[in-house]
Amino acid sequence: MLDYSGNGQFFPRLVNMNHAVRLALERIAPLISRRIEITARYSPKGLQIEGDERQLQDLVAALVLNAAEAIGDKSGKIELEIISERLDAPLEVSTGVLQAGEYPGFRIRDNGCGIDAATRARMFDPFFSTKFVGRGLGLAAAAGIVRGHAGGIHVDSQVGRGTTITVFLKDLREGEARFAFQTGTTG
Repeated sequence: MLDYSGNGQFFPRLVNMNHAVRLALERIAPLISRRIEITARYSPKGLQIEGDERQLQDLVAALVLNAAEAIGDKSGKIELEIISERLDAPLEVSTGVLQAGEYPGFRIRDNGCGIDAATRARMFDPFFSTKFVGRGLGLAAAAGIVRGHAGGIHVDSQVGRGTTITVFLKDLREGEARFAFQTGTTG
Protein backbone atom coordinates (compact mmCIF):
# COMPACT_ATOMS: atom_id res chain seq x y z
CA MET A 1 0.00 0.00 0.00
CA LEU A 2 2.92 2.35 0.63
CA ASP A 3 4.12 1.83 -2.94
CA TYR A 4 0.62 2.71 -4.17
CA SER A 5 0.58 5.93 -2.20
CA GLY A 6 3.99 6.92 -3.54
CA ASN A 7 5.20 7.06 0.07
CA GLY A 8 7.03 3.75 0.21
CA GLN A 9 10.45 3.65 1.79
CA PHE A 10 12.78 5.17 -0.78
CA PHE A 11 16.50 4.56 -0.94
CA PRO A 12 17.47 6.91 -3.77
CA ARG A 13 20.81 6.47 -5.46
CA LEU A 14 22.18 6.63 -8.98
CA VAL A 15 20.54 3.72 -10.82
CA ASN A 16 21.73 2.29 -14.13
CA MET A 17 18.43 1.57 -15.89
CA ASN A 18 20.01 -1.18 -18.02
CA HIS A 19 21.05 -3.01 -14.85
CA ALA A 20 17.69 -2.50 -13.09
CA VAL A 21 15.71 -3.78 -16.09
CA ARG A 22 18.02 -6.75 -16.59
CA LEU A 23 17.63 -7.81 -12.93
CA ALA A 24 13.84 -7.40 -13.04
CA LEU A 25 13.57 -9.55 -16.18
CA GLU A 26 15.82 -12.25 -14.68
CA ARG A 27 13.69 -12.31 -11.53
CA ILE A 28 10.37 -12.82 -13.37
CA ALA A 29 11.60 -15.07 -16.22
CA PRO A 30 10.43 -18.28 -14.49
CA LEU A 31 6.91 -16.83 -14.18
CA ILE A 32 6.44 -16.16 -17.89
CA SER A 33 5.32 -18.72 -20.45
CA ARG A 34 8.05 -19.97 -22.79
CA ARG A 35 5.66 -19.18 -25.64
CA ILE A 36 6.19 -15.47 -24.98
CA GLU A 37 9.29 -13.89 -26.47
CA ILE A 38 10.69 -10.98 -24.48
CA THR A 39 13.17 -8.62 -26.07
CA ALA A 40 14.85 -5.71 -24.33
CA ARG A 41 16.51 -2.79 -26.01
CA TYR A 42 18.96 -1.28 -23.55
CA SER A 43 20.40 2.20 -23.57
CA PRO A 44 23.73 2.07 -25.43
CA LYS A 45 25.04 4.86 -23.19
CA GLY A 46 23.90 3.39 -19.88
CA LEU A 47 21.04 5.73 -18.93
CA GLN A 48 21.19 6.51 -15.22
CA ILE A 49 18.71 8.29 -12.98
CA GLU A 50 18.55 9.04 -9.29
CA GLY A 51 15.86 6.77 -7.93
CA ASP A 52 15.09 3.72 -5.83
CA GLU A 53 16.47 0.68 -7.67
CA ARG A 54 14.31 -1.91 -5.87
CA GLN A 55 11.17 0.03 -6.66
CA LEU A 56 12.19 0.54 -10.28
CA GLN A 57 12.79 -3.22 -10.60
CA ASP A 58 9.38 -3.91 -9.03
CA LEU A 59 7.81 -1.47 -11.48
CA VAL A 60 9.35 -3.19 -14.52
CA ALA A 61 8.41 -6.63 -13.15
CA ALA A 62 4.77 -5.66 -12.52
CA LEU A 63 4.28 -4.16 -15.97
CA VAL A 64 5.98 -7.03 -17.84
CA LEU A 65 3.98 -9.62 -15.87
CA ASN A 66 0.79 -7.76 -16.73
CA ALA A 67 1.77 -7.77 -20.42
CA ALA A 68 2.41 -11.53 -20.21
CA GLU A 69 -1.02 -12.06 -18.62
CA ALA A 70 -2.61 -10.06 -21.45
CA ILE A 71 -1.05 -12.48 -23.95
CA GLY A 72 -2.19 -15.48 -21.95
CA ASP A 73 -1.54 -19.02 -23.17
CA LYS A 74 -0.93 -18.14 -26.80
CA SER A 75 2.39 -17.23 -28.37
CA GLY A 76 3.25 -13.58 -28.14
CA LYS A 77 5.85 -10.87 -27.88
CA ILE A 78 6.80 -8.31 -25.27
CA GLU A 79 9.26 -5.59 -26.22
CA LEU A 80 10.88 -3.43 -23.58
CA GLU A 81 12.91 -0.36 -24.49
CA ILE A 82 14.77 2.07 -22.23
CA ILE A 83 14.08 5.57 -23.46
CA SER A 84 14.97 9.19 -23.04
CA GLU A 85 12.12 11.09 -24.59
CA ARG A 86 11.38 14.76 -25.10
CA LEU A 87 7.76 15.80 -24.70
CA ASP A 88 7.11 18.91 -26.79
CA ALA A 89 3.67 19.43 -25.28
CA PRO A 90 1.95 18.43 -22.02
CA LEU A 91 0.84 14.78 -21.94
CA GLU A 92 -1.97 13.23 -19.91
CA VAL A 93 -0.62 10.36 -17.80
CA SER A 94 -1.67 8.26 -14.81
CA THR A 95 -0.64 10.96 -12.34
CA GLY A 96 -2.25 13.90 -14.14
CA VAL A 97 -0.39 15.88 -16.78
CA LEU A 98 3.35 15.85 -17.45
CA GLN A 99 4.72 19.15 -18.67
CA ALA A 100 6.89 19.42 -21.76
CA GLY A 101 10.46 18.41 -21.09
CA GLU A 102 12.97 15.59 -21.24
CA TYR A 103 12.10 12.36 -19.42
CA PRO A 104 14.04 9.14 -18.91
CA GLY A 105 12.02 5.96 -18.63
CA PHE A 106 11.00 2.85 -20.54
CA ARG A 107 8.33 1.58 -22.90
CA ILE A 108 6.71 -1.87 -22.92
CA ARG A 109 4.79 -3.14 -25.96
CA ASP A 110 2.83 -6.38 -26.11
CA ASN A 111 0.64 -8.06 -28.69
CA GLY A 112 -1.87 -9.22 -26.09
CA CYS A 113 -5.62 -8.74 -25.93
CA GLY A 114 -5.53 -4.95 -25.46
CA ILE A 115 -7.41 -2.83 -22.95
CA ASP A 116 -10.84 -1.27 -23.45
CA ALA A 117 -11.51 2.36 -22.49
CA ALA A 118 -13.49 1.49 -19.34
CA THR A 119 -10.65 -0.67 -18.00
CA ARG A 120 -8.00 1.93 -18.96
CA ALA A 121 -9.88 4.49 -16.87
CA ARG A 122 -9.62 2.30 -13.75
CA MET A 123 -6.55 0.15 -14.29
CA PHE A 124 -4.39 1.98 -11.72
CA ASP A 125 -7.10 2.08 -9.04
CA PRO A 126 -6.32 0.01 -5.93
CA PHE A 127 -8.25 -3.27 -5.70
CA PHE A 128 -9.47 -3.01 -9.31
CA SER A 129 -8.85 -6.21 -11.25
CA THR A 130 -10.16 -7.89 -14.37
CA LYS A 131 -8.89 -11.27 -13.14
CA PHE A 132 -10.76 -13.89 -11.16
CA VAL A 133 -7.81 -14.25 -8.81
CA GLY A 134 -5.67 -11.46 -7.47
CA ARG A 135 -5.94 -8.42 -5.29
CA GLY A 136 -5.76 -5.65 -7.88
CA LEU A 137 -2.69 -4.08 -6.30
CA GLY A 138 0.00 -4.70 -8.96
CA LEU A 139 -0.81 -1.78 -11.26
CA ALA A 140 -1.84 0.43 -8.34
CA ALA A 141 1.59 -0.15 -6.77
CA ALA A 142 3.26 0.48 -10.15
CA ALA A 143 1.45 3.81 -10.41
CA GLY A 144 2.52 4.68 -6.85
CA ILE A 145 6.17 3.93 -7.63
CA VAL A 146 5.98 6.20 -10.67
CA ARG A 147 4.23 8.87 -8.60
CA GLY A 148 7.03 8.60 -6.02
CA HIS A 149 9.52 9.23 -8.83
CA ALA A 150 7.49 12.31 -9.91
CA GLY A 151 6.63 10.75 -13.26
CA GLY A 152 3.65 9.27 -15.04
CA ILE A 153 2.43 6.30 -17.09
CA HIS A 154 0.91 6.73 -20.53
CA VAL A 155 -1.21 3.87 -21.89
CA ASP A 156 -1.97 3.37 -25.58
CA SER A 157 -4.11 0.33 -26.29
CA GLN A 158 -6.80 -1.08 -28.54
CA VAL A 159 -8.77 -4.23 -27.91
CA GLY A 160 -7.34 -7.05 -30.01
CA ARG A 161 -4.22 -5.07 -30.98
CA GLY A 162 -2.08 -5.05 -27.84
CA THR A 163 -0.86 -2.36 -25.51
CA THR A 164 2.01 0.09 -25.27
CA ILE A 165 2.80 1.45 -21.82
CA THR A 166 5.31 4.27 -21.55
CA VAL A 167 6.75 5.12 -18.15
CA PHE A 168 8.13 8.63 -17.82
CA LEU A 169 10.31 9.23 -14.76
CA LYS A 170 11.85 12.29 -13.21
CA ASP A 171 15.22 12.04 -11.63
CA LEU A 172 14.98 12.43 -7.84
CA ARG A 173 17.96 14.79 -7.76
CA GLU A 174 16.99 18.32 -6.89
CA GLY A 175 15.90 20.78 -9.54
CA GLU A 176 14.60 19.97 -12.98
CA ALA A 177 14.34 16.41 -14.22
CA ARG A 178 17.93 15.45 -14.90
CA PHE A 179 19.54 12.26 -16.00
CA ALA A 180 22.99 11.15 -16.95
CA PHE A 181 24.59 8.88 -19.46
CA GLN A 182 27.57 6.90 -18.27
CA THR A 183 29.87 6.48 -21.22
CA GLY A 184 31.43 3.16 -22.06
CA THR A 185 28.90 0.90 -20.34
CA THR A 186 25.84 -1.01 -21.46
CA GLY A 187 24.90 -2.70 -18.27
